[in-house]
Order: sequence, then structure tokens, then C-alpha cells
Amino acid sequence: MIGSSDLAKQEEEKEENIITTATKEEKIMEDILKDKTDGTKKTYRNAYKLLKRVINMNDIIEYEVNELIDIIQDVNYLKDNTKAGLINIYYLIIKQEKDDEKLKIIDEVRKEMKIKLHRNRIKNNKCLIDILPTAEELKYKLNKLYENEQYENYVMNYLMINLNVRNQDLILMILDSKNKMQDPNINYLIMNESYILYIRHTYKTYNTYGRKTNRITNAKFTDALKKVYQQREKQAIFPFLMYNEDYTDPLIKENIGTYVKNKSIDKLGETKIAKVMIHDADIKPNTMNKLKKISNNRGTDVATLSEHYNISMNK
Repeated sequence: MIGSSDLAKQEEEKEENIITTATKEEKIMEDILKDKTDGTKKTYRNAYKLLKRVINMNDIIEYEVNELIDIIQDVNYLKDNTKAGLINIYYLIIKQEKDDEKLKIIDEVRKEMKIKLHRNRIKNNKCLIDILPTAEELKYKLNKLYENEQYENYVMNYLMINLNVRNQDLILMILDSKNKMQDPNINYLIMNESYILYIRHTYKTYNTYGRKTNRITNAKFTDALKKVYQQREKQAIFPFLMYNEDYTDPLIKENIGTYVKNKSIDKLGETKIAKVMIHDADIKPNTMNKLKKISNNRGTDVATLSEHYNISMNK
């Protein structure tokens, strides 16, 4: 018969084992996140936390590989993209464990998921061809914004249509002189007499492509931006940053994605506008040169543009 002291000892050993395993997983995650960008760290952390919730906070590394993959695949409320993210973080954890047998199985599942996601993307993008406006229709509606004196909406949509920017690129300051640039972590639209200088320090792939500078000579854009600046009584906030008197310490008031989508033409949002412009490049002459220009503007390689944004892709 097991005494109470023996039971207590078993419970202590069990608890120590749980702590040891948890600490080991945390150390593995630290190694995985080391040298990663902030965006990648956030993605991996969220995937790890979700995977732990899916398995009721049990130990990832203690599972039989096929059992854990089946658990992930059987979660009905998760989209395929999310499942792929969980399988990927599982792969990275096991890679740190150097378990080649498990790695081989997980890698095959990752490849299968990649093919499935690619097919889903093609299917979904094909549906968009008949739904999304053409590039010409977007530009017509863009000019209507200017004619109707909706200058802030015009400026935002111009940048998305012509410079293929993401939401984050639109968090910026408007200045009337380059000499007033104070913060190397802020994006700027700098007004000159006949052109605008667009300088980006903060965007999704900055760590790969570095600072980006565009010289915008479009007369309507220059006029619209100056009118936005005047309407705001020369406050350098755009689209929704609040600064103190010396323009430091920005406070974001609401979600940038929601804000931009509501301001975008037909409430398309930046991703669908990018897809329209990439589709336009794909069906017009000089496709590769146009894609390279979009790639440079957006900070995304051409292969990624073709795989994720090209609604013409059929294989």
C-alpha cells in the first residue's frame, strides 16, 4: 500500500517534470525567435500560444508526431492558413530537438499544406477577377475623389494605387520642409513647390529593403496633399496619429487596417487594390518591368507577388 508520503513524492516528481518540460519548450522558443524580425517573432509566438491551447496546454515535444498533426488537422474552427502556421511552428520546435524521424514526417505534411494553400489561393483569386474593378476603374474613381474635394481619401488611395503601399506605410507625417524630419522611425510626406518627397522608414519589410524614397510629381497629388495640410491647420498628422507639441510620442487611435479600408475606394483595402494593380501589370505589355516596379515600391520580391497577389495565376 502506498503511503501518503509516497503519493506526495510522486506528485512532486510529476510537477517537476511538467516544469522541466515547460522550461525546455520555452528555451526552444527563445532559440527559434533569436535573430528574427519583430514581425516574425510575433507570428511565431502567436502560433506557439495557439498550438498550446489546441492541445490543452500539454507538452508539444511529448506527443507522437502523427497524433499531434491529426489534432491540428481536426480542429474545425481553424482555417487552413492557421493550421499551416501551427504545423510550421511544430516543425521548428522539433528541428531544435534534432529528431530527424519526426522532422521528415512533419516536413511532408508542410509540403502537402503548401500545395493545398496554393490551390485555395488560385481558386479564391479567380473569383476576384469578376468582382474587383479594373485598374482603369480605380483610377477613374481616384480622380472623382479629387474632383469631389475628398483630398485625404485621394492622397491615401493615390499611394495605394500608384506606389502599391501597405497600411503601415500610411502612418506618416506631413512636413513642409525636409529639415523638419526629426524621427528616423517615422514615414514622411515632404511638400515642395512642385513635387512631394515620400520617405518610408517604417514598413513591413524595412529590415530587408531599407529606407525607401519616392519623388511624386503628380500635380493633383501635390495640390491635394497641400490642401489636407491646410485643412488640418498645418498639423503634421496623417492619417490618425496624435502627437504632442514637438511631434513626438505618436499614439495610435484606432486599427490602421480598418481605418484604411474605410477610406479606400469601394472599401477594398490595400491588399485587394494591390491585386488589381498586379493583375493589370500581368495582362498588359512589359509585364516584368511593371512587376519589378511594384516589387520595388511595395518591398516584396516578384515571386511573392506572383504567388500571393496575382489573380490571373492558374497553376
